[in-house]
Amino acid sequence: GLRPGREYWYRFNAGGHASPIGRTRTAPPLGVAVESLKLAYASCQKYSAGYYSAHAALAADQPDMVLFLGDYIYEEAHTGKGVRAHPAAEPVDLAGYRERYAWYKADADLQSAHAAAPWMVTWDDHEVANDYGDDQDRTNPDPAVFLKRRAAAYQAFYENMPLRRTQRPVGPDMLLYRSKAWGDLARIQMLDTRQYRNRRTCDAVSDGKRIPIDCPERSDPARSLLGQTQERWLQDEFRSSRARWNILAQQYLMEQLMTRLGMVGNDGWDGYAASRRRVLEGWRDAKVSNPVVLGGDIHCFFAGDLALTPDGPPVASEFVGGSISSLGAEAKDIRLLMMANRRLTYGEGETRGYGRVELTPKTCTVTFRGVENALVAKSAVRDLAKFVVEDGVAGAKRV
Repeated sequence: GLRPGREYWYRFNAGGHASPIGRTRTAPPLGVAVESLKLAYASCQKYSAGYYSAHAALAADQPDMVLFLGDYIYEEAHTGKGVRAHPAAEPVDLAGYRERYAWYKADADLQSAHAAAPWMVTWDDHEVANDYGDDQDRTNPDPAVFLKRRAAAYQAFYENMPLRRTQRPVGPDMLLYRSKAWGDLARIQMLDTRQYRNRRTCDAVSDGKRIPIDCPERSDPARSLLGQTQERWLQDEFRSSRARWNILAQQYLMEQLMTRLGMVGNDGWDGYAASRRRVLEGWRDAKVSNPVVLGGDIHCFFAGDLALTPDGPPVASEFVGGSISSLGAEAKDIRLLMMANRRLTYGEGETRGYGRVELTPKTCTVTFRGVENALVAKSAVRDLAKFVVEDGVAGAKRV
């Protein structure tokens, strides 16, 4: 019953207490001319690794919408390391996951970010278990046991995230991928890259996190990071979109990330190379207007362009937005990665933060925002780098 394209304010009353006032807004009607959309996107907020000054700055930005791209909680046991403690035991049941969310959501800066704007969310692995995929994680090969844990984790995720009733989980299954239009200006597709993926491959030649780039199984056309049903849905989205800007919100760096020793990760798109290629071909074949990828997971800021061949023209631009608090990579390691991956034009791994996206009919402007020191409770936040993608011109330019 809410009207489209306007702001609302709300609060909750329970047990004789009133919550602080929150702000939200509804999307403009599909197809209506819209002059602007301001997004913030973030991921990876390990509680013990740092404080949430990035969320305080994000709230102050007053975005129209927040896209959270995974690792809202970390399920691991507390080892005593880090700047602040969370419950010691690793959650494996509903009570444990509920406790972990309650602990995170008591943070005042995170609360302010939730109260500043509507959120559109997806998960990555740590909402359940490290590096899990489909019905297995790295430590428990029994699918029946793991699916009970996944069911508990999905239920807690649903209870604590701003999701629609139609997304309520049924046991270990939950429909999370979806799209959102913002008038005629933008269409956002939010992916689920965990629930339907094929199991990891090339494990026999893996070092635990990476595999050789020439391992043939990773390029098997039958392998999918998204699952066949979600892939078909995504291609239908590409064909039906009439928006000026098409935002693919998902968990990872989509561009290939190879070490100087010729190794790539097997937990993201690099372990499912044919699945990635089908996405790029889908943009090209459907003549999708201005595709832009937003990602997270790797705790670093990266910007670059995506292409079907190493020297080919850009198909889409990509911006990975760092992490709220989870630790990243040293500058020397980022320099080596940039040397080995020439399509990446910017990289920064020592600074925590988030991304800000401002859309108009003519431009997409992306700003990486960095926290001066995430190891202290209140820290200044500054602009690290800014990029512009022009309407109808593939490729990001630093400004």
